[in-house]
Amino acid sequence: MSDTNIMFLGTTACIFDKNDDDPCFLINKKYLFDTGFALVNNLVNNDVEPLDIKYLFFTHMHHDHYISLPAFLFYYIQKGGNLSELKIIGPANDVRRIVKKAMDFLEFKKPESEWVQVIELEPDETYETEDMIFETCNSVHGVQGLCYRITDKNTKAVICATGDTQLNANLNTFFKGCDLLVHEISLGFEENPVVRHGHSTVYEAVDLANDVGAKQLFFVHNSRKISEDVIKYADAKFKGKVALWPEIGVYYKVKNGM
Repeated sequence: MSDTNIMFLGTTACIFDKNDDDPCFLINKKYLFDTGFALVNNLVNNDVEPLDIKYLFFTHMHHDHYISLPAFLFYYIQKGGNLSELKIIGPANDVRRIVKKAMDFLEFKKPESEWVQVIELEPDETYETEDMIFETCNSVHGVQGLCYRITDKNTKAVICATGDTQLNANLNTFFKGCDLLVHEISLGFEENPVVRHGHSTVYEAVDLANDVGAKQLFFVHNSRKISEDVIKYADAKFKGKVALWPEIGVYYKVKNGM
């Protein structure tokens, strides 16, 4: 039985840190989530062939999460990839519109039957492949967004990801018992944020991870300048086994019940 693994191509904020990028991760070298600023470079530099990716999921359609989409599609076209085999999955309100804008930008003249497959998901809908189950619930953000619960059918490992969101009551049930929770912390150590813009604090991320019994907790979507303080706080407060700020290009194994 193969392992479930996750690799991050970016972990930092909207304006990314040097040698990092906006949050973006790859599961089992096959399922990509969001794109950041320099997706194609990041994939190639980490020995991942972009043409091998057949599923691209979006948490939401804000610029910092899809800005590399045209470059990714351009690479596919120039390398002779079959665009019709690529599935782009994301929030129903926006994903098709953004994909069309990317294709128009590239001046792709072939008929839409040769375009990528766009799959629009509403919160609480599920998408399933031969080896994965992708459940969704709504995020609380400036545009329609999706939080994901991803179950590997073979290993039974469960990865949950918030995308960009402030906390909402759905998450306590939706993330329950996950093996890994990837949580955004855009608001850092703000005690009582007056302006949220649909984001979360470090305190809220750790509290939620404890409430749902997450085995591992990975932090994303802030500057690495605060990473030492984040991990210090998590070491004192997180009840699970591992809390960390993931490194770029490292494959982390996720095991059921770890």
